[in-house]
Amino acid sequence: MDIENNNESGLVVEINNNCNCLIENVLKRRFASLPFNEKEIIVKSPKPTPILNIQSKTKTFKRYFNTETYEKISWICGCAHLTKLFCWPCILFSQEVNVWSKFGFSDLNNLSKSRKRHECSQAHICSAAQFKKFGKGPRIENFLSAQFKANIEMHNKEVTANRYILSKLISAICFLAKQEQPLRGHFEHQESENRGNYIELLYLLSESDIKLKTHLDNSTVFTGLSNHIQNDLVSAISKVLLDEIKTEIRASKFVSIIVDESTDISRKAQLSTIFRYVDENNEIQERFVGFVDVSPNRTANALFQHIRETLEEFGCLDKLIAQTYDGAAAMSGEHNGVQRKIRDICPN
Repeated sequence: MDIENNNESGLVVEINNNCNCLIENVLKRRFASLPFNEKEIIVKSPKPTPILNIQSKTKTFKRYFNTETYEKISWICGCAHLTKLFCWPCILFSQEVNVWSKFGFSDLNNLSKSRKRHECSQAHICSAAQFKKFGKGPRIENFLSAQFKANIEMHNKEVTANRYILSKLISAICFLAKQEQPLRGHFEHQESENRGNYIELLYLLSESDIKLKTHLDNSTVFTGLSNHIQNDLVSAISKVLLDEIKTEIRASKFVSIIVDESTDISRKAQLSTIFRYVDENNEIQERFVGFVDVSPNRTANALFQHIRETLEEFGCLDKLIAQTYDGAAAMSGEHNGVQRKIRDICPN
Protein backbone atom coordinates (compact mmCIF):
# COMPACT_ATOMS: atom_id res chain seq x y z
CA MET A 1 0.00 0.00 0.00
CA ASP A 2 1.29 3.45 -0.92
CA ILE A 3 0.55 6.69 0.91
CA GLU A 4 0.05 9.83 -1.16
CA ASN A 5 -0.42 13.42 0.06
CA ASN A 6 -3.02 15.41 -1.84
CA ASN A 7 -1.64 18.97 -1.90
CA GLU A 8 -4.87 20.65 -2.85
CA SER A 9 -7.07 19.07 -0.18
CA GLY A 10 -4.50 18.36 2.46
CA LEU A 11 -5.99 14.87 2.90
CA VAL A 12 -3.98 11.70 3.29
CA VAL A 13 -5.26 9.27 0.66
CA GLU A 14 -4.79 5.48 0.55
CA ILE A 15 -3.89 4.13 -2.85
CA ASN A 16 -4.25 0.36 -3.00
CA ASN A 17 -3.53 -0.95 -6.46
CA ASN A 18 -4.63 -4.48 -5.49
CA CYS A 19 -7.58 -3.84 -3.24
CA ASN A 20 -9.46 -6.91 -2.12
CA CYS A 21 -11.74 -5.19 0.34
CA LEU A 22 -14.90 -6.49 1.94
CA ILE A 23 -17.16 -4.64 -0.49
CA GLU A 24 -15.50 -6.16 -3.55
CA ASN A 25 -15.80 -9.63 -2.03
CA VAL A 26 -19.51 -9.16 -1.37
CA LEU A 27 -20.08 -7.79 -4.88
CA LYS A 28 -18.33 -10.81 -6.42
CA ARG A 29 -20.07 -13.37 -4.21
CA ARG A 30 -23.78 -12.86 -3.56
CA PHE A 31 -24.33 -12.34 0.15
CA ALA A 32 -27.53 -14.42 0.07
CA SER A 33 -25.62 -17.46 -1.21
CA LEU A 34 -23.07 -17.46 1.63
CA PRO A 35 -23.31 -19.83 4.62
CA PHE A 36 -24.83 -18.37 7.78
CA ASN A 37 -21.52 -18.29 9.69
CA GLU A 38 -19.89 -16.22 6.93
CA LYS A 39 -22.90 -13.89 6.79
CA GLU A 40 -22.69 -13.42 10.53
CA ILE A 41 -19.00 -12.48 10.36
CA ILE A 42 -19.67 -9.90 7.63
CA VAL A 43 -22.67 -8.33 9.39
CA LYS A 44 -20.79 -8.08 12.68
CA SER A 45 -17.73 -6.56 10.98
CA PRO A 46 -17.54 -2.75 10.93
CA LYS A 47 -18.56 -1.18 7.64
CA PRO A 48 -15.60 -0.33 5.36
CA THR A 49 -14.66 3.35 5.84
CA PRO A 50 -11.47 3.97 3.83
CA ILE A 51 -10.17 7.42 2.90
CA LEU A 52 -11.35 8.04 -0.67
CA ASN A 53 -9.90 10.37 -3.27
CA ILE A 54 -13.27 11.50 -4.64
CA GLN A 55 -13.65 15.05 -5.91
CA SER A 56 -16.29 16.95 -7.86
CA LYS A 57 -15.82 20.30 -9.57
CA THR A 58 -18.26 23.20 -9.68
CA LYS A 59 -17.96 26.60 -11.36
CA THR A 60 -16.44 28.12 -8.25
CA PHE A 61 -14.66 25.36 -6.30
CA LYS A 62 -13.74 21.69 -5.97
CA ARG A 63 -15.58 19.41 -3.56
CA TYR A 64 -13.60 16.64 -1.80
CA PHE A 65 -14.90 13.64 0.08
CA ASN A 66 -14.78 14.05 3.85
CA THR A 67 -14.47 10.93 6.03
CA GLU A 68 -16.87 12.55 8.54
CA THR A 69 -19.60 11.53 6.08
CA TYR A 70 -19.26 7.97 7.36
CA GLU A 71 -20.31 9.14 10.83
CA LYS A 72 -23.07 11.50 9.67
CA ILE A 73 -24.70 8.91 7.44
CA SER A 74 -24.73 5.57 9.25
CA TRP A 75 -25.35 3.42 6.19
CA ILE A 76 -22.66 4.85 3.86
CA CYS A 77 -19.47 2.84 3.30
CA GLY A 78 -16.67 3.06 0.74
CA CYS A 79 -14.36 1.01 -1.45
CA ALA A 80 -10.78 2.29 -1.84
CA HIS A 81 -10.12 0.33 -5.02
CA LEU A 82 -13.30 1.37 -6.81
CA THR A 83 -13.22 4.87 -5.26
CA LYS A 84 -16.98 4.71 -4.82
CA LEU A 85 -19.51 5.06 -2.02
CA PHE A 86 -22.06 2.34 -1.29
CA CYS A 87 -24.99 1.61 1.01
CA TRP A 88 -23.80 -1.09 3.44
CA PRO A 89 -27.23 -2.68 4.20
CA CYS A 90 -28.24 -2.61 0.50
CA ILE A 91 -25.02 -4.31 -0.65
CA LEU A 92 -25.83 -7.18 1.71
CA PHE A 93 -29.60 -7.54 1.56
CA SER A 94 -31.09 -5.59 -1.36
CA GLN A 95 -32.49 -7.52 -4.32
CA GLU A 96 -32.65 -4.31 -6.36
CA VAL A 97 -29.72 -3.34 -8.57
CA ASN A 98 -28.96 0.37 -8.28
CA VAL A 99 -26.07 2.80 -7.83
CA TRP A 100 -25.92 2.37 -4.06
CA SER A 101 -26.09 -1.44 -4.02
CA LYS A 102 -24.11 -2.41 -7.12
CA PHE A 103 -22.35 0.32 -9.12
CA GLY A 104 -21.22 2.81 -6.46
CA PHE A 105 -21.78 6.56 -6.03
CA SER A 106 -19.16 9.28 -6.66
CA ASP A 107 -21.05 12.48 -7.50
CA LEU A 108 -20.38 14.57 -4.39
CA ASN A 109 -22.33 17.54 -5.78
CA ASN A 110 -25.55 15.51 -5.64
CA LEU A 111 -24.74 13.46 -2.56
CA SER A 112 -27.35 15.16 -0.36
CA LYS A 113 -30.21 14.72 -2.84
CA SER A 114 -29.25 11.16 -3.74
CA ARG A 115 -28.88 10.24 -0.09
CA LYS A 116 -32.37 11.50 0.83
CA ARG A 117 -33.94 9.81 -2.19
CA HIS A 118 -32.22 6.53 -1.37
CA GLU A 119 -33.19 6.64 2.32
CA CYS A 120 -36.85 6.92 1.33
CA SER A 121 -36.74 4.05 -1.14
CA GLN A 122 -38.48 0.79 -0.26
CA ALA A 123 -35.39 -1.26 -1.14
CA HIS A 124 -33.24 0.64 1.37
CA ILE A 125 -35.86 0.53 4.13
CA CYS A 126 -36.26 -3.26 3.74
CA SER A 127 -32.50 -3.81 3.59
CA ALA A 128 -31.92 -1.69 6.71
CA ALA A 129 -34.60 -3.63 8.58
CA GLN A 130 -33.08 -6.97 7.54
CA PHE A 131 -29.64 -5.73 8.56
CA LYS A 132 -30.86 -4.85 12.08
CA LYS A 133 -32.85 -8.08 12.50
CA PHE A 134 -30.12 -10.36 11.19
CA GLY A 135 -29.15 -13.07 13.68
CA LYS A 136 -31.92 -12.12 16.11
CA GLY A 137 -34.77 -14.47 16.85
CA PRO A 138 -35.28 -17.98 15.46
CA ARG A 139 -33.66 -18.82 12.14
CA ILE A 140 -35.51 -20.49 9.30
CA GLU A 141 -32.61 -22.97 9.05
CA ASN A 142 -33.38 -24.13 12.59
CA PHE A 143 -37.03 -24.70 11.74
CA LEU A 144 -36.05 -26.59 8.59
CA SER A 145 -33.46 -28.58 10.52
CA ALA A 146 -36.01 -29.46 13.20
CA GLN A 147 -38.55 -30.53 10.57
CA PHE A 148 -35.92 -32.55 8.73
CA LYS A 149 -34.96 -34.26 11.99
CA ALA A 150 -38.62 -34.99 12.74
CA ASN A 151 -39.05 -36.50 9.26
CA ILE A 152 -36.02 -38.74 9.80
CA GLU A 153 -37.33 -39.88 13.19
CA MET A 154 -40.75 -40.64 11.68
CA HIS A 155 -39.10 -42.56 8.83
CA ASN A 156 -36.99 -44.56 11.28
CA LYS A 157 -40.10 -45.44 13.30
CA GLU A 158 -41.82 -46.69 10.15
CA VAL A 159 -38.75 -48.74 9.20
CA THR A 160 -38.60 -50.27 12.70
CA ALA A 161 -42.31 -51.12 12.59
CA ASN A 162 -41.99 -52.67 9.12
CA ARG A 163 -39.01 -54.74 10.21
CA TYR A 164 -40.96 -56.02 13.20
CA ILE A 165 -43.86 -57.12 10.98
CA LEU A 166 -41.44 -58.70 8.51
CA SER A 167 -39.77 -60.64 11.34
CA LYS A 168 -43.15 -62.12 12.27
CA LEU A 169 -43.80 -63.18 8.68
CA ILE A 170 -40.38 -64.83 8.49
CA SER A 171 -40.90 -66.57 11.84
CA ALA A 172 -44.20 -68.02 10.63
CA ILE A 173 -42.60 -69.40 7.46
CA CYS A 174 -39.63 -70.85 9.36
CA PHE A 175 -41.95 -72.52 11.88
CA LEU A 176 -44.06 -74.16 9.16
CA ALA A 177 -40.92 -75.27 7.32
CA LYS A 178 -39.49 -76.79 10.50
CA GLN A 179 -42.73 -78.68 11.09
CA GLU A 180 -42.79 -79.72 7.41
CA GLN A 181 -46.21 -78.14 6.90
CA PRO A 182 -47.45 -76.55 3.65
CA LEU A 183 -47.95 -72.79 3.61
CA ARG A 184 -50.70 -72.37 1.04
CA GLY A 185 -54.36 -73.18 1.23
CA HIS A 186 -56.75 -74.16 -1.55
CA PHE A 187 -58.88 -71.03 -1.07
CA GLU A 188 -57.19 -68.08 0.62
CA HIS A 189 -59.84 -65.37 0.23
CA GLN A 190 -61.32 -63.74 3.31
CA GLU A 191 -64.56 -65.68 2.84
CA SER A 192 -62.71 -68.98 3.34
CA GLU A 193 -63.03 -70.81 6.65
CA ASN A 194 -59.44 -72.09 6.30
CA ARG A 195 -57.06 -69.82 4.39
CA GLY A 196 -54.01 -72.04 4.74
CA ASN A 197 -51.44 -72.64 7.46
CA TYR A 198 -49.43 -69.46 6.86
CA ILE A 199 -52.30 -66.99 6.99
CA GLU A 200 -54.14 -68.77 9.80
CA LEU A 201 -50.92 -68.88 11.87
CA LEU A 202 -50.37 -65.15 11.45
CA TYR A 203 -53.92 -64.37 12.60
CA LEU A 204 -53.41 -66.69 15.55
CA LEU A 205 -50.21 -64.82 16.50
CA SER A 206 -52.01 -61.48 16.09
CA GLU A 207 -54.40 -62.37 18.95
CA SER A 208 -51.52 -61.80 21.38
CA ASP A 209 -49.57 -59.26 19.33
CA ILE A 210 -51.26 -55.85 19.01
CA LYS A 211 -48.70 -54.58 16.46
CA LEU A 212 -49.28 -57.53 14.16
CA LYS A 213 -53.06 -57.29 14.60
CA THR A 214 -53.02 -53.56 13.73
CA HIS A 215 -50.98 -54.31 10.64
CA LEU A 216 -53.24 -57.11 9.42
CA ASP A 217 -56.43 -55.12 10.08
CA ASN A 218 -55.34 -51.73 8.68
CA SER A 219 -52.65 -52.33 6.05
CA THR A 220 -53.81 -51.65 2.51
CA VAL A 221 -50.58 -51.67 0.48
CA PHE A 222 -48.53 -54.48 2.03
CA THR A 223 -50.09 -57.14 4.25
CA GLY A 224 -47.56 -59.91 3.61
CA LEU A 225 -50.29 -62.51 3.02
CA SER A 226 -50.26 -62.83 -0.77
CA ASN A 227 -48.82 -65.86 -2.54
CA HIS A 228 -46.19 -63.66 -4.21
CA ILE A 229 -44.94 -62.39 -0.85
CA GLN A 230 -44.86 -65.93 0.51
CA ASN A 231 -42.75 -67.07 -2.44
CA ASP A 232 -40.40 -64.06 -2.10
CA LEU A 233 -39.89 -64.71 1.60
CA VAL A 234 -39.26 -68.42 1.02
CA SER A 235 -36.68 -67.56 -1.65
CA ALA A 236 -34.98 -65.00 0.60
CA ILE A 237 -34.83 -67.40 3.56
CA SER A 238 -33.52 -70.13 1.28
CA LYS A 239 -30.73 -67.89 -0.01
CA VAL A 240 -29.62 -67.00 3.51
CA LEU A 241 -29.55 -70.67 4.52
CA LEU A 242 -27.64 -71.69 1.38
CA ASP A 243 -25.07 -68.96 1.93
CA GLU A 244 -24.53 -70.24 5.48
CA ILE A 245 -24.18 -73.82 4.21
CA LYS A 246 -21.63 -72.68 1.62
CA THR A 247 -19.63 -70.94 4.35
CA GLU A 248 -19.60 -74.11 6.45
CA ILE A 249 -18.61 -76.31 3.48
CA ARG A 250 -15.75 -74.00 2.52
CA ALA A 251 -14.40 -74.31 6.06
CA SER A 252 -14.71 -78.11 6.01
CA LYS A 253 -11.88 -80.35 4.82
CA PHE A 254 -13.97 -83.30 3.67
CA VAL A 255 -17.41 -83.47 2.05
CA SER A 256 -19.70 -86.23 0.87
CA ILE A 257 -22.77 -85.89 -1.35
CA ILE A 258 -26.07 -87.77 -1.27
CA VAL A 259 -28.26 -87.58 -4.37
CA ASP A 260 -31.56 -89.30 -5.05
CA GLU A 261 -33.97 -89.02 -7.96
CA SER A 262 -37.65 -89.81 -7.49
CA THR A 263 -41.01 -89.00 -9.08
CA ASP A 264 -43.45 -86.79 -7.15
CA ILE A 265 -47.27 -86.86 -7.19
CA SER A 266 -47.37 -84.66 -10.30
CA ARG A 267 -45.18 -87.20 -12.14
CA LYS A 268 -42.18 -84.91 -12.24
CA ALA A 269 -38.76 -86.40 -11.64
CA GLN A 270 -37.05 -84.46 -8.85
CA LEU A 271 -33.42 -84.73 -7.89
CA SER A 272 -32.73 -84.07 -4.22
CA THR A 273 -29.21 -83.11 -3.11
CA ILE A 274 -27.74 -83.39 0.40
CA PHE A 275 -24.23 -82.55 1.64
CA ARG A 276 -22.67 -84.32 4.61
CA TYR A 277 -19.54 -82.88 6.21
CA VAL A 278 -17.74 -82.10 9.47
CA ASP A 279 -18.00 -78.46 10.57
CA GLU A 280 -15.47 -76.30 12.45
CA ASN A 281 -16.72 -77.69 15.76
CA ASN A 282 -16.01 -81.25 14.60
CA GLU A 283 -19.71 -82.03 14.46
CA ILE A 284 -21.24 -83.96 11.58
CA GLN A 285 -23.75 -81.89 9.59
CA GLU A 286 -26.18 -83.13 6.97
CA ARG A 287 -27.68 -80.32 4.87
CA PHE A 288 -30.42 -80.59 2.28
CA VAL A 289 -29.83 -77.97 -0.44
CA GLY A 290 -32.83 -78.39 -2.71
CA PHE A 291 -34.91 -80.19 -5.32
CA VAL A 292 -34.33 -79.88 -9.05
CA ASP A 293 -36.78 -80.92 -11.76
CA VAL A 294 -34.93 -83.33 -14.08
CA SER A 295 -37.97 -84.60 -16.00
CA PRO A 296 -36.83 -83.25 -19.40
CA ASN A 297 -33.57 -85.24 -19.28
CA ARG A 298 -32.85 -88.09 -16.87
CA THR A 299 -29.76 -89.47 -18.58
CA ALA A 300 -26.52 -90.03 -16.72
CA ASN A 301 -24.84 -87.18 -18.56
CA ALA A 302 -27.59 -84.69 -17.63
CA LEU A 303 -27.60 -85.77 -13.98
CA PHE A 304 -23.79 -85.70 -13.86
CA GLN A 305 -23.72 -82.19 -15.31
CA HIS A 306 -26.15 -80.94 -12.65
CA ILE A 307 -24.20 -82.57 -9.81
CA ARG A 308 -20.93 -81.16 -11.13
CA GLU A 309 -22.38 -77.64 -11.26
CA THR A 310 -23.63 -78.07 -7.69
CA LEU A 311 -20.20 -79.20 -6.48
CA GLU A 312 -18.58 -76.20 -8.20
CA GLU A 313 -21.16 -73.83 -6.74
CA PHE A 314 -20.47 -75.01 -3.20
CA GLY A 315 -16.72 -75.13 -3.78
CA CYS A 316 -16.11 -78.77 -2.88
CA LEU A 317 -14.86 -80.49 -6.03
CA ASP A 318 -11.47 -81.13 -4.42
CA LYS A 319 -12.99 -82.08 -1.03
CA LEU A 320 -15.41 -84.78 -2.16
CA ILE A 321 -14.54 -88.14 -0.58
CA ALA A 322 -17.87 -90.00 -0.88
CA GLN A 323 -20.93 -90.11 -3.11
CA THR A 324 -24.18 -91.92 -2.42
CA TYR A 325 -26.98 -92.79 -4.86
CA ASP A 326 -29.79 -95.32 -5.21
CA GLY A 327 -29.39 -98.50 -7.22
CA ALA A 328 -30.58 -97.16 -10.58
CA ALA A 329 -28.16 -97.87 -13.40
CA ALA A 330 -28.07 -94.22 -14.51
CA MET A 331 -26.96 -93.23 -11.04
CA SER A 332 -24.69 -96.00 -9.81
CA GLY A 333 -23.48 -97.65 -13.02
CA GLU A 334 -19.83 -98.67 -12.81
CA HIS A 335 -18.97 -97.78 -16.40
CA ASN A 336 -21.26 -94.97 -17.60
CA GLY A 337 -23.28 -94.07 -14.51
CA VAL A 338 -23.15 -90.81 -12.59
CA GLN A 339 -20.92 -92.25 -9.86
CA ARG A 340 -18.28 -93.22 -12.47
CA LYS A 341 -18.30 -89.76 -14.04
CA ILE A 342 -18.04 -88.03 -10.66
CA ARG A 343 -15.12 -90.29 -9.68
CA ASP A 344 -13.29 -89.20 -12.84
CA ILE A 345 -13.31 -85.54 -11.74
CA CYS A 346 -13.10 -86.24 -7.98
CA PRO A 347 -10.58 -89.10 -7.60
CA ASN A 348 -10.66 -89.00 -3.76
